[in-house]
Amino acid sequence: MSLANLKRFFPDDKSLLLGCEPSLTFSPKHLEGFECCDDRISNSKLLVGFGIRDFFSTALKLDITKMKLRRRDVPTGRITKKMRQIIRFTASIADYLVEKYDAQPVFVPHHFLPEQDRVILPDSDIAEMVINEMKKPNDAVILKNNLHPFQVINFYKRFDLVFSMRHHSNAFAYYSAVPTFGYGISEKIFNFFDETGQDNMLIDPYKSEMSEIKSRIDQVLRNKAEISKKLKAEIAKSKHRMIQALDTALEGM
Repeated sequence: MSLANLKRFFPDDKSLLLGCEPSLTFSPKHLEGFECCDDRISNSKLLVGFGIRDFFSTALKLDITKMKLRRRDVPTGRITKKMRQIIRFTASIADYLVEKYDAQPVFVPHHFLPEQDRVILPDSDIAEMVINEMKKPNDAVILKNNLHPFQVINFYKRFDLVFSMRHHSNAFAYYSAVPTFGYGISEKIFNFFDETGQDNMLIDPYKSEMSEIKSRIDQVLRNKAEISKKLKAEIAKSKHRMIQALDTALEGM
C-alpha cells in the first residue's frame, strides 16, 4: 500500500526503493550492551511474547486549531468494539498457553506517550486489559515503557513464540528467528508476512476459531526448531535486500 501511494507522487519507479525492515540490517555487535534485565521473567518457562496495540480502523483527524491528531471512531481514552474483540481473543490465546504449556505471557510495549500527547492508548494499557480478561494472569508480565529500541530487539530473542498486531513486534521476532503469529488486520502486517514468506502464520482475530488457533499453536511449538532454521535462511535474504536498498539510497551522498 505504501509503495502504491508513493508511485502516485513519483511515477518514475527508479526513484522508489522497496525494503522490508531497516532493523534487519543490524549486526549482533550493534546490540551489544543493550540487554534488558527483568527479574519477573522466568528462565525456565516457555516464554510467549505479545505485541499488542490500540487499533483504529478509521483514519485519524487533524485538529488544525491545535495541530493535534484526533480519533474519529471513539472518544480519547476509549477503545472500539473491534479492539475489545481483539483483547478477548488475545486473552484466550494467553490462557491456553498458560494452561497447556505452563507458559509465561510477556507483553512488550512499543508505544507510550505522556497523557497530554496521546491519540491512542499506550500499549501497556491495552496489555493490562488483556491480563484483566485472562483466567490465569498470575505470571503475566508487562515490560517497562520506553525501553531503548535495542533493548526491545534484544529481548525478542528470548521468546519461544510471539503473537503480534504490531509490525515491529513481527520484525524483531523475525530478526531472532522466533516463530511469530501476526494478526491480519492491516496492509502493513499482510505485506510483511508476504514479503518474508510467512503467510501461513497470519491469523484473523475477528473470525478465527479458538480450536483452530490451538491446533496451529501446537503444531508450531512441535516444529519450532525446524521453523526457526527456515526463518534464519529467509532472514539472510531479507537482510541482503534491505542492505541493497539502503546502499542505493545512500549512493553518492
